[in-house]
Amino acid sequence: MRLGPGQSTLIVEVSPLVNQSLAPTVPAGAARPFAPGEYLTSPDKSWSSELSMTVMGDPSFNNGQPTVIPSLWIKDGKPYVAKDEAEAIELAKASGLAFQGFPTLDAAESFSTQREKGWQGMEPSAASKNAPLYQPPPDQYIEPPAKVPQLTPASASDALSAVPSPGRKITFP
Repeated sequence: MRLGPGQSTLIVEVSPLVNQSLAPTVPAGAARPFAPGEYLTSPDKSWSSELSMTVMGDPSFNNGQPTVIPSLWIKDGKPYVAKDEAEAIELAKASGLAFQGFPTLDAAESFSTQREKGWQGMEPSAASKNAPLYQPPPDQYIEPPAKVPQLTPASASDALSAVPSPGRKITFP
């Protein structure tokens, strides 16, 4: 038996998320997709880390472009499968996460098919090897420095002296 659309109460075991920093940050109360390495085990011993669907046509989501999004989410701390495309789109929008849009339905379906091939034969412990469908929100990216310092040592000994040692602070112009 598998978790079905709209279900969140089927007895399943969700793997503990070993690295909490991998969980996507979403607004309080919003559902989130499974994080890399997170999966659920069903009573029949099958497992899932992702269930996806291709959606399109909603101008308020990715300008209506074909987009592959999860239908399997963590909602109120439990696994949850979206009832339909409209609910999956609402969950995706509420999460604040970015999902890749595609120029055509064929391109989105090709992406999805290739992605599915990557999951086949994989053990649950390797679930983190497939990148998530979402991209982190911009505030989760590390901003590059405004000016990248350029080191131009005159010699190898100058280059070695520029290597920081514990407790040593190096400043750049």
